[in-house]
Amino acid sequence: MSNKIKEWIYDFAANKYLKKPEQKEFIKTRYPTFKSIYDVGLNQFFYMCNSTYSPKVTSVQFEVTNNCNLSCKMCPVNNGMKRKKGFMKYELFKKIVDENPKMEFALMFNWGEPLLHPKIYDMLDYANKKGIRTFLTTNAVLLTNDKKMKKLLNAKIERITISLDGFEDSYTKIRGFDYKIIEKRIMRLIELRNELKIKTKIDINMVIMPETEKHVPQFYKKWKDVVDRIQIQPNISFTPRKRNSRCKELWRGNIIVLWDGKVVPCCVDYEGKMVLGDANKTSLKKIWNSRMSKRWREMHNKKIFPLICRNCNEYSSEYITPRFE
Repeated sequence: MSNKIKEWIYDFAANKYLKKPEQKEFIKTRYPTFKSIYDVGLNQFFYMCNSTYSPKVTSVQFEVTNNCNLSCKMCPVNNGMKRKKGFMKYELFKKIVDENPKMEFALMFNWGEPLLHPKIYDMLDYANKKGIRTFLTTNAVLLTNDKKMKKLLNAKIERITISLDGFEDSYTKIRGFDYKIIEKRIMRLIELRNELKIKTKIDINMVIMPETEKHVPQFYKKWKDVVDRIQIQPNISFTPRKRNSRCKELWRGNIIVLWDGKVVPCCVDYEGKMVLGDANKTSLKKIWNSRMSKRWREMHNKKIFPLICRNCNEYSSEYITPRFE
């Protein structure tokens, strides 16, 4: 009975509330319990009431580093990002985890390749010991042998998402790395996962843009029976437009901490200009409802959108339900 209720909630959230049916499986992975559903639902209630307050920090997105070992065509990290590069201090990570023991999950990714961080496994272990579910997104370039793959699999990550933008030649052109090598690594990672009887789910993610859209049918055919979930994500573009809708992200409960401790409300802000506070000095709970956070929500309530919000758009594709009005 409880599973049926949750399925109804997931259906309603994806189809009626977000109006993005393809997001149902994503929602299920992030909010599997009634408590997590309640917390994010409570935040959305305040969104619907046009409040500038949001009760809960439900999850934290850790930019453990903004360094990367690839230079992907659509990514700003090695293509124009002006923000200083660095690695999050382990002490800062522990401080945030200790201050937010009831967070639903920690996503170890924002901009950059998290496996480059010399303390990434210490971070994962610390979060797991505190009872916090962990998710990690990687380009898999560093998974060069069984030993490294086993280390990743034994890190008790709930879901590993591998970025696989494109199919065969288009992947190589976009990411500058050999598709066949990554394909073999994904296959071997799954094989080892099954041999070791580890519960970690392995997903793949493709960013939709002109170079990849035509390959979506092949992509699904190739991977649908291999990985646990396929995520198709639209490329974010910045084009002058008239925006009419508020952004739910300012209320959802997910907060992003950049490698140096600066806190921003949205991953789209890759230069870190929308600073809400500093996690080195202030708790995320206070930052989440700080004067600056409430100001951003108030601006959206009044439909006075800052430039970065006003021009935020998604690549239009038949495979993605439009997010913005």
